[in-house]
Amino acid sequence: MSSVKVSVVLCTYNGELYLREQLDSLLNQSFRPYEILIQDDQSTDNTWQIIEEYKSLNACIKSHQNSQRLGLNQNFITAFFKASGDYIAISDQDDVWLQDKLDLYVKALHDKDCCFVYSDSFITDSTLTVTGRFNVPDHSLIDLVWMGLAPGHSVLFKKDVLLGLKNLHEIDFIYDWLVGLTALSVGQAKKIDQPATYWRRHDTTVGRQDFKPIEYEYLKPYQLLFRVFKSLLMGRKLKNFSWQYENIFLILKNFEGVTRVKAINKFVTYYKQEKPWAMVIACFIYLRLHQHVKAKDWIKSVYIPLHKYYFYKYTGAGLRG
Repeated sequence: MSSVKVSVVLCTYNGELYLREQLDSLLNQSFRPYEILIQDDQSTDNTWQIIEEYKSLNACIKSHQNSQRLGLNQNFITAFFKASGDYIAISDQDDVWLQDKLDLYVKALHDKDCCFVYSDSFITDSTLTVTGRFNVPDHSLIDLVWMGLAPGHSVLFKKDVLLGLKNLHEIDFIYDWLVGLTALSVGQAKKIDQPATYWRRHDTTVGRQDFKPIEYEYLKPYQLLFRVFKSLLMGRKLKNFSWQYENIFLILKNFEGVTRVKAINKFVTYYKQEKPWAMVIACFIYLRLHQHVKAKDWIKSVYIPLHKYYFYKYTGAGLRG
């Protein structure tokens, strides 16, 4: 697989404190990246100077500075389209990669249908002291209506999957969630069951996400039905809900030629409306999407959209940004 061209896309904003460590870890990969593309979002510290210093010493580094602030998601999305490799590995500015990370990822591409690779991560503090492990669960495409597939720093994907997004100008979504939805709509994902990144979690992390376990109170089915439909009948709208599901709808509609994608987007079409009659239809579509599971679990699945909706306003379930 030495002929595989991997572009590492690293987006920066005021990352001078840890950027050198990350760049060193990228340059020391046992599988050498085809290029390291760095896009800076108008940093006001010494980030750009560090980038240019490393660029002058390493021919594989390419750099671009935005003419105006784009924000985290658009910074990454626009940078993806500047990459010239066949595959894109996403890099944060303050993490450190294990030396064999790219080698592990490229070896996982032996399956011709695989277009998305991800792994677990070591969670560290600002000094890279390991404080835990972030285990990414396996997900199918239907699970991605609730949350993203994997944090961006752990992802490598086939660049061509983005070509299917014919309406990208309409979409304003979390960059790694967008990539996961797109990739699983057209191909398969492969998980590497070992950490490949030291993932810094600290106060200055761009787009910091705490990933605290969601705490649910137990509700009997009739209690869940009553509370959700009371809210819907009163015309209440949940913050960010419409934004999330409208974006998911816009992404998936590009791939409705695929039967499973069309069925999932039909669910999203009704679910995003936040109306009683639409919620009923959405729940039964969701039930049909789970006909392959055991009978007991299949019956329970009709309540999952209600459960996710009820706890959405309290936990931000599904929203990692």
